[in-house]
Amino acid sequence: MSGYWANSWRNRLIGEQPDVRRRQIREVLGPQVSDVTTLEVANLDEPRHPLRLTLAYALRASIFYRYVLRIAGSVIVAGLAGVWLVERAFNLRLLAL
Repeated sequence: MSGYWANSWRNRLIGEQPDVRRRQIREVLGPQVSDVTTLEVANLDEPRHPLRLTLAYALRASIFYRYVLRIAGSVIVAGLAGVWLVERAFNLRLLAL
């Protein structure tokens, strides 16, 4: 991230403890995010370099995760397992992976 947004985030995050940084990022991401589990901030003290935020967050507490992602993910995994089973059982090549 560079330019205005990087400067704005640098001013917000510099001097803050890691838990405060995670809370600020979570507030920006919105109510669908239950927790920011990992946050790494690179080049915070180096304004000449782009600011890099690496983060992982959890959606498990959201309705979107429970009813959309979990079900869709399960269907995709089951579908791939079914294709794999048919390929192995009948010596076919259905997917070119």
